[in-house]
Amino acid sequence: MKNLLFLLLFFQAFSIYAQNPSNYFTKKTISPKIKKYFDSGIDDLSMGEYKKALRNFKRALEEEPKFIDAQIYYAATQQALGDLNAAEIGFHKVMMMDDQYDPKAMYSLAQIYWKMENYLDASKWAKKFLESRSKNEIMRKEVKLFYENCLFISEALKNPVTITPKNLGPNINTNMMEYIPSISIDDSTLVFTRKIPVDNEDFFQSKKINNEWQPATPISELNTLNNEGAQTISADGKTLIYASCVGNGRDNCQMDLFISKFENGHWTKAKNMGSPINTPGWESYPSLNSNGKRIYFASKRVGGKGEVDLWSSDLKNDGSWSIPENLGDSINTEGVEQAPFIHPDGNSLYFMSNGHPGMGGFDLYLSHKGIDGKWEKPINLGYPINTRANEGSLVVSLDGKTAYYTYTDTSVDINSINKQNFNNIKTDIYSFEMPPKLRPKLVTFVKGITLDNETKQPIKSTVFIYELDNNVEISSSETDENGSFTIVLPAGKSYGFRVNKQGYLFYSDNFEVPYNASSVEKPFTRTIFLRKIPESKSITVTKPIVLKNVLFKTGSSTLLEASYIELAQLLVLLKENPNIKIQINGHTDNIGSESANQVLSLNRAKAVYDYLIQNKADTNRISYKGFGMTKPLDTNDTEQGRQNNRRTEFEILSN
Repeated sequence: MKNLLFLLLFFQAFSIYAQNPSNYFTKKTISPKIKKYFDSGIDDLSMGEYKKALRNFKRALEEEPKFIDAQIYYAATQQALGDLNAAEIGFHKVMMMDDQYDPKAMYSLAQIYWKMENYLDASKWAKKFLESRSKNEIMRKEVKLFYENCLFISEALKNPVTITPKNLGPNINTNMMEYIPSISIDDSTLVFTRKIPVDNEDFFQSKKINNEWQPATPISELNTLNNEGAQTISADGKTLIYASCVGNGRDNCQMDLFISKFENGHWTKAKNMGSPINTPGWESYPSLNSNGKRIYFASKRVGGKGEVDLWSSDLKNDGSWSIPENLGDSINTEGVEQAPFIHPDGNSLYFMSNGHPGMGGFDLYLSHKGIDGKWEKPINLGYPINTRANEGSLVVSLDGKTAYYTYTDTSVDINSINKQNFNNIKTDIYSFEMPPKLRPKLVTFVKGITLDNETKQPIKSTVFIYELDNNVEISSSETDENGSFTIVLPAGKSYGFRVNKQGYLFYSDNFEVPYNASSVEKPFTRTIFLRKIPESKSITVTKPIVLKNVLFKTGSSTLLEASYIELAQLLVLLKENPNIKIQINGHTDNIGSESANQVLSLNRAKAVYDYLIQNKADTNRISYKGFGMTKPLDTNDTEQGRQNNRRTEFEILSN
């Protein structure tokens, strides 16, 4: 009989569990009396009364410990109040009742472990959520990134990068907020944004003297009441593009990009860049490439991949900007990407994002441009460059060794930042030595000035640079009103260099930039004197001009293809000045016999003559002559001297 009663009770219990297999109560099955406590707790939460809500959920659980909805909200409220240990216990009770009842509880448990810095268990519960029956695709994407963050941070903490952040000191940082640094190409000028009372942002700049930053001063010509910030400065320091508020009041602010030029010692009045750069949406965080002809920026515009994307636009020949292009899926996520910095090498893009795997919040990343011109999968810069706090914008010096970035006090929980305490957050500009694996490619720059040969006064001209091995032009830029120019060049190549000015003879040169650190430590500097083309009525024999980029095979009179750009320029000179006549002169060093060098110099001069005639130059206006080794420019005792003596030149003949 007892055995029968046991079996009846067993089957009765089995029947009960079959109808309610998890053996708990929900808000639909709980008694009305207990549900009143639960509903009151929900109302309290909607009013922000967390402690009061906690008491009501607790009362409901005291009446029925297996009321799963009350247990979920009880644990969630403890989590919201910061009692992580109690919340952890509470959510585990939910898991014991039914881990599939509300998969969001798994995610809550994962977040608790994240805050406890227990990334192993955080990843475990995030993975359980991803394996659950939840069909909330938005949350699944969020948890997937959270799971990837857990895996990343676990490895990052085990394998930190070696850096020593250095505060830039009281001449830069104050008790106010300093952020978004920009650095000049020669690492001598720092421009940054400072948040000043009351609720405004302005530009400040500092000069480096004897390796020390001087007290920062405001850029008064650009600062207004419209919150200027997020600036980029061009390689030559003559162009500043920045974001500023457009509209009435901060709440109605539309962020647009503005541009200003440094002319005659002053910044010009900034102009709104207009369409297609700016939209009715939001544009900010510009970054100019080294030649100033491509801009990268962040934008909330139609056609983006996520909330804020990175875009680029090219400067057209007519001075307008092309329709911006999205940087694509490798860079942009469904989250926020902003603060791009394109290094002068043109192939290394640093930016901040909360949509790629990282340490949580905003991290800093690096993407390289592939040989196909597309951006590769970003690299997280690692810990402790990135932390659990929000990392701000970062820029990298020309040599790639020094990074400047915005650092926020990590003692502040990023989840606790709000509008009321935002201004109390300690934000400064720091620098650190960039780990070698995160550095851009080696680059240098050529800096110079163009002057009139007679008056020695600056003149505006056009500077062209091209690669000698393929004759591809990589840069053409106008000098400023002072005749100065600055052009960035990748290391590991040989370059042809030409300066043109209407009414003047062109200037040419070439140089090699080996791919090693020592070759880029100092820039190439040039002071270029341009000679006027003689007027037709008073043409006399002029001093010969060396065609430095007319090159031959060793010991031969066969022209190299690298010579064609320079010879094409000589053809232009003849076409634009029909009254002049020129003579091509060939010269050698003293290696070999005098007779052999005489023949070689003559044949090389004739090779240039033949090329010009084949390209429709007038035979009556061109002659050639070989001088062998009889007219050296330099000593023949050194390799450099002999190289200078091996030359082809032209001179303008008298009428």
